Amino acid sequence: MKVYVINSSVDKDRANFSTCLANRLKEKGKTLLVSSKRSESNIEDFYGKDGMITYDLADYFTDLASFDDVCVKEDDKLNFIIAPLVSNKHDITKEDIEKLINEGDYKYVVFDKLSLDLIQDKKSVFIVEENKLPASIKEDDFFLNGVGADFDVRLFKEKIESIGKNFLGEVKLGDGFDKIIDNLLNDNYVVVPNLSFFEKLKMKFSK
Repeated sequence: MKVYVINSSVDKDRANFSTCLANRLKEKGKTLLVSSKRSESNIEDFYGKDGMITYDLADYFTDLASFDDVCVKEDDKLNFIIAPLVSNKHDITKEDIEKLINEGDYKYVVFDKLSLDLIQDKKSVFIVEENKLPASIKEDDFFLNGVGADFDVRLFKEKIESIGKNFLGEVKLGDGFDKIIDNLLNDNYVVVPNLSFFEKLKMKFSK
């Protein structure tokens, strides 16, 4: 089994990417998509089931409902579990996560938001907004999402490299995540090119 944990600086980006990743992974094997936090966009929204699901992740962890009760079957290769419908319903523990990933015969599990210290063996991704690169990232990999048409990643080369984590690339506004997912699944990391001397000179005189 391979586990992916997706975190972000913006909640709406995370649910979207997590869903796209799960949809890709199901082509390679049975996949479980699990959300641990409500946001303005939730995984059930992407499957057209908003307001149609009774049980959530916290119900399973507190034994209010069985795994089969909380697990929504999207198709033969993909199931998902929605985030707790009420905040602070349950504090997730390592034991909870261990119990969950031992359920079923899944080849892949994707967590839409999860504290990294709750699971040891995983591949983690952090999604960053344009111009909001943090000083450090705990996750293994990261990418820039929603960048403008005029965005030049070369201007952020030093800052990206200073983070010291694997850079998966950038996604322009309105574009999909196919390239990022390809890089993630194949361990292809992006090396940001340098600006040429003449480009730097041109930029200097254009100010």
